[in-house]
Amino acid sequence: MKKLLVSLGLLVALILTGCSQDETNTDGNNEETDDTEQTTDSQDVKVALLDVQLNLTKAVSTYQQEINAYLTVSQDETSTEEAIQTAKDEAKTAAKEATNVLNSYDIQVELPEQEKEQYENAITTLNTYYQQVESSMNNEELDLSEADATWDKFQEQITEIYEQADLMVPDMAEALS
Repeated sequence: MKKLLVSLGLLVALILTGCSQDETNTDGNNEETDDTEQTTDSQDVKVALLDVQLNLTKAVSTYQQEINAYLTVSQDETSTEEAIQTAKDEAKTAAKEATNVLNSYDIQVELPEQEKEQYENAITTLNTYYQQVESSMNNEELDLSEADATWDKFQEQITEIYEQADLMVPDMAEALS
């Protein structure tokens, strides 16, 4: 009878040990699933941010190239007055068109609300930059110091977004040129 009770006790202990290991494995699997979901969410945000950058770059780069071309021509001592004026007119038109594009620009990529709001604020700052460039082009003396400060603010906003997502920060001046 003693042997039967000891055997029955060991059997119950083995069953309980087996059940508790199954619960531990199940809990461990849940933790792995949570980690995988967080990693997937993080990867989705990173991909979405890169898509937003690509779309924004496509939408605005041709306008920025016209502005950059004017700045290059205006600083070249061999440029004629006519070439400078033509480049200035094209840059002014480009700044106005960039403003029009950014006024109606909508982020088409699925982003978490915080990142979307941050990117929209950065786009608003970029729009202000183009407005300031256009305004400066209307003056006799070209002074882009205010526009340059706005550009720096735009780059800082982009830097913050990408650093929070653990992504390499893009140099937007290079990306748009």
